[in-house]
Amino acid sequence: EREEPEGDTRVEKESDQQIPIVLNAGVRRFIRYFTGPHRATFARWLERSTRYKEMMWRILREEGVPEDLVYVALIESGFNPKAYSWAGASGIWQFVRATARKYGLVVNWWIDERRNPVKSTRAAARYFKDLHKMFRSWYLAQAGYNAGEGRIQRGLNRLKKRKDFWTLARTRYIGRETRNFVPKFVAASIIAKNPEAYGFQSLSYQAPIQYEEVPVPRPTDLRWIASAAGVSMKEIQQLNPDLRRWRTPPKYPGYKIKVPPGTARQVAAAVRDWRPNLFAGRKYRIQRGDTLGRIARNLGTTVEALAEINGLSDPGRIYVGQNLILPAETQTAAKRKGSSPPGGPKLGGSPEERPSVHIVRSGETLWGISRRYGVSFGNLISWNRLPKDGRIRPGDKIRLSPEGFLEPKSSRLKRPSLFQGG
Repeated sequence: EREEPEGDTRVEKESDQQIPIVLNAGVRRFIRYFTGPHRATFARWLERSTRYKEMMWRILREEGVPEDLVYVALIESGFNPKAYSWAGASGIWQFVRATARKYGLVVNWWIDERRNPVKSTRAAARYFKDLHKMFRSWYLAQAGYNAGEGRIQRGLNRLKKRKDFWTLARTRYIGRETRNFVPKFVAASIIAKNPEAYGFQSLSYQAPIQYEEVPVPRPTDLRWIASAAGVSMKEIQQLNPDLRRWRTPPKYPGYKIKVPPGTARQVAAAVRDWRPNLFAGRKYRIQRGDTLGRIARNLGTTVEALAEINGLSDPGRIYVGQNLILPAETQTAAKRKGSSPPGGPKLGGSPEERPSVHIVRSGETLWGISRRYGVSFGNLISWNRLPKDGRIRPGDKIRLSPEGFLEPKSSRLKRPSLFQGG
């Protein structure tokens, strides 16, 4: 017996590469919602979509699934890589941890690849492909994506005749959020394909994301990478929203960081030169009764900073006698010996040979200045009270020695007798 199409009107037929477009009361309701009370938010989603959409379409095509699935990301997160739901779902595609790990995404204290637009899109495409093989319907695949395939399969098993999404949506076998998920998707895709027809005009679309990738074989401070690229650390973090800390992740073979176009060569050189002690001062030996939180408070730093520079995957597990490397920001710069970045020319390497001040020229970075004069990157930041990412501008005067430097009170050590030289 031939089944009737789902919904009131089928505009496009379903195939392996085509999601049907159905107009019914539920779809029309969400069209009114997106063009009415939710118009301003939907406009922001459309503006942000162009940052990622071309890249996502390419991946969806490579994986052999419909390009229109990109509009799932539109309704799930508004194309915000750092979106986070009450249920613990994260990223543009709103993966929960278990499903993310099942499809190869790394989620730990250092990195959350649910926030990686490229890798999460690849994972979402493969998940949708598996769901479509299971249900043979893109609408049911979307419902499974939202509620879990087990929930949808149990609901279908309880249906006696027609086993399609619209029939299932009229029952109590699935929740309201899942019942609304498909009509919301259809409404969003209709509008997004022709926004001007629905009153979305003069939108400020974002430029497509562009970057180069650089292999980072060991944990490297993002401030060092940002300085080598000549950009702010915020820009590096925007290109790499999956990074949760101030360093690239440890124990991650083959990890690559995204950097602005045209900067890969100098960043690769900086990564080769990186040593953890470039941002480190003395060491502290842990005493009985210490906690990382107490140590951080006494030093005027944070638990995160101490954990990062010491590679602690579990900041709650420290032991008596353990030596902690301290961030350079907690040290008294005038008393600290300057350490030089390994490699590269060291012109004026001693205080007697180098000038006291360097005036920044166009195209220079703090990383390059540190290499030129043989002064540690961390010292230059401390002595000049620069932003942590080392961002500088032409004409800035960079002090090359601690002479005349007065450390802020908030950075002074409160327990000097417990520190070892380093």
